[in-house]
Amino acid sequence: MTLVILFLCSLLLVNRIIVYPMRPAIADVGRRLAVGGTAYFMLIGVGFMCSEMGLLQRLSVFLGHPIYSLSIVLFSLILTTGMGSLFSEKFPLNTRPRFVLWAMLASAYLAALPTWLPQMLHAFESAPLLIRAPLCVAVIAPAGVLLGFGFPTGMRFIDAVDRRPTPWFWGINGAAGVLASSAAVAVSIAFGIYVTFLISAFCYVLLIPAGLLIGFEPAAALVPRSGPFVGERT
Repeated sequence: MTLVILFLCSLLLVNRIIVYPMRPAIADVGRRLAVGGTAYFMLIGVGFMCSEMGLLQRLSVFLGHPIYSLSIVLFSLILTTGMGSLFSEKFPLNTRPRFVLWAMLASAYLAALPTWLPQMLHAFESAPLLIRAPLCVAVIAPAGVLLGFGFPTGMRFIDAVDRRPTPWFWGINGAAGVLASSAAVAVSIAFGIYVTFLISAFCYVLLIPAGLLIGFEPAAALVPRSGPFVGERT
């Protein structure tokens, strides 16, 4: 009930502070860009937050204390997603095959976590912290780097088509992340922590049609530029 109330309060505030004021940004950009872009940034907001909450909850138990979870798990996730954002400049997803391959790799890694992570954590649960901490970083790093591509890539898609709705997509991404944080905890309580990874994987699969709906401009239009996208978590 606490999580339900928190979600409803967040929904009310997000709608009043973010969604409603920013609606004019997509008034004249066309249905295809508005729908595709909104779906894309909503999905990466929900997908990223579900994976983050799942990792925080499961690895907190493994590490033995919530302080370790925040200092090791959260720090590693933010660092590696920032690295992924940086790598997206060197290896831009500026063609359909690259974009689809990235989305499938991210989804596959998240979907595979429930199959091997429980056994690995059980095998090392009595190991010293100096061993458990690097293992957590090793689990987080591939997910963080892959997920770090999502936000800057989406912004480059939008930038290549029409810059005007950019504030709306920033807002939608933030709103989705806020709402997904409490929803992910509720899902993990009701159905298990590993379900949050499956939801996240499903979100990244759905990025494929959302990204293709935005439309791909010629590769030259999607050449990365230095800007505010490096280091964004989502």
